[in-house]
Amino acid sequence: MKKNNIKLSIIIPVYNLEKYIGRLINEIFMQKTDEVEIIIINDGSTDNTEDEIKKIDKKNEIKYFYQKNSGVSYARNQGLKKSVGKYIWFIDGDDLITENAIINILNCISEEKTIDIIQSYYMILENEKLKKNTDKIGIKLNDGNYNSLGLYSNVIRRDFLLNTKIESNNKLKYTEDMDLMLELLTRANNIYQLNQPIYIYCKGRSESATSKISLKRIQDLHYFISKWLNKDNTLYLSTNEINSFISYQYYIILGMVSIYKEDSIEFNQLKKDIINEKYIIKYCNNSKGKVVNMVYKLFGLKITMF
Repeated sequence: MKKNNIKLSIIIPVYNLEKYIGRLINEIFMQKTDEVEIIIINDGSTDNTEDEIKKIDKKNEIKYFYQKNSGVSYARNQGLKKSVGKYIWFIDGDDLITENAIINILNCISEEKTIDIIQSYYMILENEKLKKNTDKIGIKLNDGNYNSLGLYSNVIRRDFLLNTKIESNNKLKYTEDMDLMLELLTRANNIYQLNQPIYIYCKGRSESATSKISLKRIQDLHYFISKWLNKDNTLYLSTNEINSFISYQYYIILGMVSIYKEDSIEFNQLKKDIINEKYIIKYCNNSKGKVVNMVYKLFGLKITMF
């Protein structure tokens, strides 16, 4: 595999994914060409993830690296440094990619060499049933689908990613995807919208990091909301588009603080700050958010909070 022949680097951070990583690797192998490299960063797994990877990778087609547990953002950054492809696709080891996803991405790269970001959307696999994601959350694409701002539904030109000097924020554990994508989208000059899904989000993994509510998760989301609210001077996204997305995240954080139980000075102050920011509600254009907004106006914030 020649270094300058690689068009796409698929970077997969993994942590304790022995039950899931095999199916993803097999799907990628079925689609892989000589223009694609696979990079797996094992973020200190304590199960048999490494054994599963080596069992499947009999021809040593995967660039595999092990590191002590440092978090998904750090793992992605390490994968980026190891990559040589013209474009980068960050995906999660417990999800899947759609049929023909790789060839569709390669076709985009071949047709237009100056694309900064290739945007797409994702499907959902739940209870062994594959369905289209119908949540109108994120950036609306020309075909009516929505890009969720997850890294997995975006393919990024490596030089653009490196030249903007933006890396995944190692301090953020739960909102690093959205934060990085907004940073990139607000700087991109050329964005291509692919009218086919490339990713399959697999629901139902209860041990997933995103399925748990913690003080750190609430803090990360609050930081993200504060950082991006009323952001202006962007190339691709309007302030209204960003605010609409941020307002939906505000509804999420309201639900989180209503469920989370911790009687500490730190959490109580954070909860107070979040409630005092209820003016963010007015920015929401999402249908789900509008329903919650209507309930709030009729009954007040307490019905949402308690």
